[in-house]
Amino acid sequence: MVSGICLVSKIGYKTLSNQMEDEEQYYQLELPIEAVRIIHTGLSQACQKWSGGDPVEQENLLAMRDHFYRIMLEHRFTNM
Repeated sequence: MVSGICLVSKIGYKTLSNQMEDEEQYYQLELPIEAVRIIHTGLSQACQKWSGGDPVEQENLLAMRDHFYRIMLEHRFTNM
């Protein structure tokens, strides 16, 4: 992390959808912590208001929400 920018990566975030299983694509993003918090809030709302559908998509949302939460915790710990 440099200048309040968080690297959103745990060796990239693996896309877990069935379409991407054969093609493991990883992305790295650099975001300010405020953007990480906003994304986490959006993911949390999507999980809370889940209207049904593909259970794999729901599992992916939960995993992404938890990943962004870990980023926020790590930021808080390293910036005490």
